[in-house]
Amino acid sequence: MTMQGVGAASPTLGGWLAHAFGYRIAFLALDAIAALAVALSAGCRGMLQAAAEVQVMQ
Repeated sequence: MTMQGVGAASPTLGGWLAHAFGYRIAFLALDAIAALAVALSAGCRGMLQAAAEVQVMQ
């Protein structure tokens, strides 16, 4: 649920950044957030797979 809320806030954040600092900064900031999310997902892949295996065994 939290992830959906964060995703839904993206247009609001992007609009605010574009209005305050211009489109270039808005796109760079949202790209940085997306890159961080991809890096976290890739970094936590092993932990998520282990948790999924534990749930399957139960």
